[in-house]
Amino acid sequence: MSSQMGTVVWVTGLPRAGKTTIGRCVAADARLRGRGIHLDGDSLREILPSHMGFSREERRQLAYFYASLAGVLAKQGKIVVVSTVSLFHDVHKANRALNINYVEILVDAPDGVRRDRDSQGVYRTTRDVMGRDILPEMPFNPDLVLQNGGEASVDQLGNTVVEMLLERGFIRP
Repeated sequence: MSSQMGTVVWVTGLPRAGKTTIGRCVAADARLRGRGIHLDGDSLREILPSHMGFSREERRQLAYFYASLAGVLAKQGKIVVVSTVSLFHDVHKANRALNINYVEILVDAPDGVRRDRDSQGVYRTTRDVMGRDILPEMPFNPDLVLQNGGEASVDQLGNTVVEMLLERGFIRP
């Protein structure tokens, strides 16, 4: 691990698994340490100059964009927490190859829980939904799998990630 390099923390999983909420907790902790940035896939979509759709290929293109942006920020010493579906093996492989300090977190939640959390109606829309209309490519070897079915609080799950980052030396106490 390079002490001058930042870290990319890739928080992935199916829609409404809790990626954004957990990512916010981890980034908030990293911000307290003076280094955290949170990039959320939905928020990034809103500010991009051209509209990208939800097809498999458009999602893959966005995932590569998010990965590139995170890498640029990590090279400036930031801890970049990216909350995104982006379930593509080639993107996960590229992230590991391009980022010296890379941590992949899979957030898993049962289908019923994800649908109950769906206040935005993602699962009721007709657009291409990862896990419903598009076959997801779940990470082969995530660094951590978080079960987010309601047994643990979001703060507890976020703390689990922070503890792992501390253990690996990606952040300092």
